[in-house]
Amino acid sequence: MTVQHTQLEQKLIFSDSKDESDFSVIAVAPNKHLADTFIDMGADIIILNEACPSTEDFIEAFENISKNNIIVFPNDPDSILAAQQAAEIYKKADVTVINCKSVSDCYSSLAILDFSCDEVDIIEETINQ
Repeated sequence: MTVQHTQLEQKLIFSDSKDESDFSVIAVAPNKHLADTFIDMGADIIILNEACPSTEDFIEAFENISKNNIIVFPNDPDSILAAQQAAEIYKKADVTVINCKSVSDCYSSLAILDFSCDEVDIIEETINQ
């Protein structure tokens, strides 16, 4: 159990900032440098994973969110399916999975993300445009 907990801590990186937005952002990063960059850009939790994160990895990240809306940037075509499956399984919050296929997609999306907007549908539409 201790080994699993230690592995989990290494997989999830948490932001120290407490924002006032109505949603939380989870992103996948292949290395610590990009994880730090995404945290600086406003992500709340980073799933640090060089390979494709599992459905369980996404659900574990969701469990660490206290807000009712979660926006997920999977950052890999294979991760999108795992994130969508986790979103269907998870019932404690509304989870929106952005069709983000690369780290550069995530970077550009986080750069335009309006953290003051309360409407996740509007945020998703803006990102997809």
